[in-house]
Amino acid sequence: SYTKGDDKGNLYLYEIATGKNRIVVEDTGVMYKWLPDSKTLIGVRKNLTEKLISDNSDKISNELISIDVDSYEKTHLASGFFSILTSVDYHPPSRSIIFSSGAVSLPDSISEPLSHPKYYLHSFNMNDKSIKRISDEEPVVFFCLSPKKEKILYIAMDDSSVDSIDQILRGTIYVMDIGGKNKVKVGKTEGAKDHDIVFIPFWASEDVIGYCGEIQESNRIDKAILLYNLKTDKQINFTK
Repeated sequence: SYTKGDDKGNLYLYEIATGKNRIVVEDTGVMYKWLPDSKTLIGVRKNLTEKLISDNSDKISNELISIDVDSYEKTHLASGFFSILTSVDYHPPSRSIIFSSGAVSLPDSISEPLSHPKYYLHSFNMNDKSIKRISDEEPVVFFCLSPKKEKILYIAMDDSSVDSIDQILRGTIYVMDIGGKNKVKVGKTEGAKDHDIVFIPFWASEDVIGYCGEIQESNRIDKAILLYNLKTDKQINFTK
């Protein structure tokens, strides 16, 4: 099975056995993640009933939820400011959901009004329902876990706007352990190799990442796909 989004922001489940689509959740973001049980999705959706910021702002708060795809039951995990492009992932050993948000809060707590939320990486522990901020840099919207889910690659953005994929992929790349320690500053990424192609940073292996950066050749600066080895602290130009 797989999910897809439409122009209304709905998340669908396609059932291979029946060939039918059904709406799993409405007003959701474009990022979601399956849990290992293959029965639960995690993601974000609009929460129109709870405003965490002043009434004169056009932004609204969203919520982090889990969704049982068999029963349609949705569980509210936390509130916060989630970009429509917010990344979300799951770390099985700690049973933690990793996500980016501004002014995040638990269901029973109250958040202070904010007109310009600062986006940080957080982890939500599904055992004790606690939330922990794990990044110091902001704003951060995009991140991805390494193949063994022991490290996090994330981008501290150059621009505070979180409205486009190109903006959230332009900034400084950092890598750290899943708990927020042993942080390494990798370098700058431009987010796009040219005006038409958006290049998303990726893990080539547990110790090698690829991203779009700049290299200087002669008297000019070109964009190129770079590979960086965390163990050797070496970078190579993969392609131009």
